[in-house]
Amino acid sequence: MNRSQFASCSRVVAGLLFVASFAVTATAQEGRDGRTGRTALTFSAPVRLPGVTLAAGTYVFQRVGSDRDMRSMQVFSVKPQQLLATLRTSPVTRARSGAEVVFHHTPAGVTPALAELYVDGGAAGSEFIYSREEQQQFAAGPAVAQVPAVTVIR
Repeated sequence: MNRSQFASCSRVVAGLLFVASFAVTATAQEGRDGRTGRTALTFSAPVRLPGVTLAAGTYVFQRVGSDRDMRSMQVFSVKPQQLLATLRTSPVTRARSGAEVVFHHTPAGVTPALAELYVDGGAAGSEFIYSREEQQQFAAGPAVAQVPAVTVIR
């Protein structure tokens, strides 16, 4: 092998190693924190989301897009597995980790509405975007509705 062939071969090998290093790094970063972007929740009573009310039961919430974007959320029933809604959300951050679900204050007699969802209970989450009409219903009365029990299935 002459010098120019060796240099050409070396460039090809270096290029392949460079591309392979990006693939390995991306894979390692995706799995490092163990977050899936999805969580299963069981509600003891009906709950409300923008434009839809879920009966008591178990549902899977799945972020659509990247962790940084968090602009929409899909909701699936468990049995049978079926897409129930794709909802617009807004990214929200809290000071520290805590409960996965935060409810709006709703008047007695109004189905409790999910305000925010923190997949994996972390500090970054998604705030559900409700219409003006729905938001007005939340503020319609002084009494606060009973919030259902929420169980996170891991």
